[in-house]
Order: sequence, then structure tokens, then C-alpha cells
Amino acid sequence: MGMKALLAVNKTALAAEQRDAQSAEPRQRMTFGVYFYTEPMPAVIAHAVPSDDVQNDPAA
Repeated sequence: MGMKALLAVNKTALAAEQRDAQSAEPRQRMTFGVYFYTEPMPAVIAHAVPSDDVQNDPAA
């Protein structure tokens, strides 16, 4: 999902840059990225719900 978002933003930015190439208006810059964070889960919780059940749960 993160890669799709990065590609979509980059595609839109490239189109805007090409459209505005001849413009004398001031340029703007932004930073867009994806941050992934993980930490170990306590053993009690990690074994309570198998990860496959969480991923396949339509209610999640």
C-alpha cells in the first residue's frame, strides 16, 4: 500500500511539474514518505490470536 501511494504522488507531481515548467510562479516543495514501525508483542498476546486469523478477519 505504501509503494502505491508513493507512486501515485510521484506521478501527480511529475504531471504538475511538466504543466508548470514554463510558469514564472514560485515553486513549492513537499516531502512525502512512508514510515513503518514495529515492536515485539508480549508472548501472552502474540499467542492469543494467530496472525492469519487477524489478517483474514473481515471485521478487522
